[in-house]
Amino acid sequence: MADRIIFITHKTEEFNHLDCVQIALDAGLKLIQLRLKSDVSNQEKVETIEKARVRCRVFGASLTIDDDVRTAKRMHLSGVHLGKNDMPIADARIILGENVLIGATANTLSDVLKASRNGANYIGLGPFRHTTTKEKLEPILGLKGYKNIMSSVASLGVKQPIYAIGGIELDDVESLMKIGFYGVAVSSAILSAPNPVVAARQFKRVVEQYKLSGSLEE
Repeated sequence: MADRIIFITHKTEEFNHLDCVQIALDAGLKLIQLRLKSDVSNQEKVETIEKARVRCRVFGASLTIDDDVRTAKRMHLSGVHLGKNDMPIADARIILGENVLIGATANTLSDVLKASRNGANYIGLGPFRHTTTKEKLEPILGLKGYKNIMSSVASLGVKQPIYAIGGIELDDVESLMKIGFYGVAVSSAILSAPNPVVAARQFKRVVEQYKLSGSLEE
């Protein structure tokens, strides 16, 4: 994994999913996750994915989707993100092959270890705080919960990049990177900003100034 920000789309009063994709691309973000839930019809879903895929290809970005392994396979997407109640990682890997990204949701250290053992390419750990973009939230972890989990993962052999997810704001990034996160997943903090492209660039700049150890780049 080279991309340290995962941008997650969601429909707002101002932006549809394709608008969200274009914001991320204009800001130079390279890993975009379409979160197409019940807010779109099947036809709109297919059309949105195809248009987003073309745009991402032009910008050299990777496009993934929530949950839907078979759609990711059929539409030749870069990857899929699986929640804890979605298809098992091993089954998804059989369908998708070795060259497609599989992300996994985690809320506990046990979840992280399970996702790691089962072959996820990356892990989204959260939620950090309450977020309105996800309907069913696991227990909020906060910085204390994150520290407890992140202090153990390296010693337990977890090699996959771990992203903080769930209500992440720009002011949170420094603290999160210092405790060992590889990167962050962001949605509302960018889309609700006065200038979303500028906000996305700010996230990118702050995240990329940290080494993987959590210390500042010299």
